[in-house]
Amino acid sequence: MPLDWTKPIRFENGEPCELIETHPKGTPNYPDCTRIIRRTNVDTSTTGGLMSSIWWMKEDGKSNAPGFNVVNATDVPHLHAIVFQEGEWWVGQCIEKDIAVQSKTFEGVKEEFKSTLEAYREIGKEKGLAAPLEKLPATPPSVVEKLQGQKIDIGEM
Repeated sequence: MPLDWTKPIRFENGEPCELIETHPKGTPNYPDCTRIIRRTNVDTSTTGGLMSSIWWMKEDGKSNAPGFNVVNATDVPHLHAIVFQEGEWWVGQCIEKDIAVQSKTFEGVKEEFKSTLEAYREIGKEKGLAAPLEKLPATPPSVVEKLQGQKIDIGEM
């Protein structure tokens, strides 16, 4: 699907970013790059300054830096989980990827998924993976078939 620059964008790994400038003819240094985007979750006072958060992008959302291509935020697949109570624990099993968490509360399951997914992304970033969650094995269909409970959205892949 072609990138629509009028809609919200994210890096392929799920990291948020925003379009800040358009240059129809590119620049002398980057003649094939027509867009400038900014990483929105970077503290520029501690990470090498403003330039560490700015990226030149081609019209199709591709970057000259591996792992920093952008997609429309709506194009990033979402993960879902089935949440059920087992004794005094709440258990969540991701439907698309083989990730499970537990907590004493229903809301705690959501927080555990958030922490777990963030940890996978951080580990992936350290290893230079553009989309680390895609590397995880799928939840076996036999497991998904047995699950009964409330289906929730747990975030972007």
